[in-house]
Amino acid sequence: MSLFDLIPFLGKSKESDTVELMVEQMRLVYSAVENAMEAVDAVTKRDEKRFREKRDAVNRLEDESDDVTRKIEEKLYSGAFLAVSRGRILDFAEVVDDVADAAKDVVNISDIMIGVKLSREFDELLGRHRKATVECVGYLKQCVENINNQRKIPELVVEVRRKEHEVDTIAGELFHLIRSPDYNAKDFILISRMIEFMDEISDNAEDASDLLKLIMLMHTP
Repeated sequence: MSLFDLIPFLGKSKESDTVELMVEQMRLVYSAVENAMEAVDAVTKRDEKRFREKRDAVNRLEDESDDVTRKIEEKLYSGAFLAVSRGRILDFAEVVDDVADAAKDVVNISDIMIGVKLSREFDELLGRHRKATVECVGYLKQCVENINNQRKIPELVVEVRRKEHEVDTIAGELFHLIRSPDYNAKDFILISRMIEFMDEISDNAEDASDLLKLIMLMHTP
């Protein structure tokens, strides 16, 4: 039995349309995160042309994600699903959209970091952070793509949490590194904010996966 077979429906068409929109929203959000992490890589390599391309892609994808989120909200407000489920599904869609917002914040802060010189050790750690962040959101994407697989979702939620913990651990190491005298006060603030925004991506991804599991538990007999 699938997750959405357990959730009370008023009519199948609105619910099916809503699920399709959720999958589309997640695709856009994941792509925004991928591009944001590539933008950060371009910053570390001082590749302004590639950074601008990735930044513009993130901004476009975040706008598209906002549009899809509004469509999901409209479907829910028009009566898709019963009220007991509707609020949680709306919360889930909004937190997924927050992932894209965090990706946009990353590229916005990165826009003024092109000239900041990073140590090799920091750059290597940042590469691990970027990779774990994309993987974390990738597991959330799989959650949404497998939304009709009740058995698969809990396994994927565990993977989201595992990757979010990995991101947090790496972030702690990054914050330790930038306390070095190699970074002046201005660079310290810029780098700190970039790390914080990057962390928000995985934090929101974990929150979204927790909401999806809660939806499942709410409707499991």
